[in-house]
Amino acid sequence: MPVTAAHQSASDSSAQSADRLKTFLALFSSPRRTGYAAEYRVPFGKPLPLPEPFGFDLETSDFL
Repeated sequence: MPVTAAHQSASDSSAQSADRLKTFLALFSSPRRTGYAAEYRVPFGKPLPLPEPFGFDLETSDFL
């Protein structure tokens, strides 16, 4: 279950903002042959809920 910090670019089709410096945390889970079945993204500063076996919210405010 990789947790990745990334930057969205203005040309990224999944970007919801024109701000190319917007920073977020991504959690990819349920690996499949062609990628991951689930992806969760939260902006830095918001908690990221981790599924079991962890079962807690990862605080991301320290990443700001």
